[in-house]
Amino acid sequence: VEAMQGAPDAAQQVEGSGFGEGMSVGVLNLPNPLLERNRDVLINPIPLIPEVPPRARRLHALGEQLTMAMGGLIDKGLVDVRVNDDFIEVELKSDILFASGVGDVSRAAEPVIAELSKVLQDVPNPIRVEGHTDDRPIHSPVFRSNWELSAARAASVVHLLGNGGVAASRLSVVAHAEQKPTRENESDAGRSANRRVVLIIANSESELDGIEQSATVGQVP
Repeated sequence: VEAMQGAPDAAQQVEGSGFGEGMSVGVLNLPNPLLERNRDVLINPIPLIPEVPPRARRLHALGEQLTMAMGGLIDKGLVDVRVNDDFIEVELKSDILFASGVGDVSRAAEPVIAELSKVLQDVPNPIRVEGHTDDRPIHSPVFRSNWELSAARAASVVHLLGNGGVAASRLSVVAHAEQKPTRENESDAGRSANRRVVLIIANSESELDGIEQSATVGQVP
């Protein structure tokens, strides 16, 4: 009987100390690894990857399209696409576009420019096309020097871009001859790297005018 009479008191003690509010307080006081990790993130937040500035987003998106369009040639080392927040460089090795000493794009290479045109025809970005040669002098009935040859090669690419639907008002030509090498001209590989046509693509004409010629990036001292 005493045990029966003491049972309610025991039950009340259990309820007050082990269940209800008592248990809730106990759970909150227990270590919780998830809460500890969340608390650490709040105190020491993980640094976020810098976001692309709004004005550069279109350039980065266009750069991705150009990289996809030129993917096979990029893998072969014949085309480079470089993108930053200010401009895009599409570098085409002249050896895939032109025969030696010739200013017109070869018929076999015309599809390369056609692929570029497909990506560039519907965007408003201005484009500067730069022609570069190696340092071997040229004397021919057509070209008096590398200045004329580099100008003709850049202009040939511009004409094909125009034929592919890129507005002429967006295009300009710059000739550098051998004056902006990226490699030494002492080997076949170096001369091959220096023979190139580079498309510089910016967001606006004013930004394009402010961009130094492409060859200053990695230029041989």
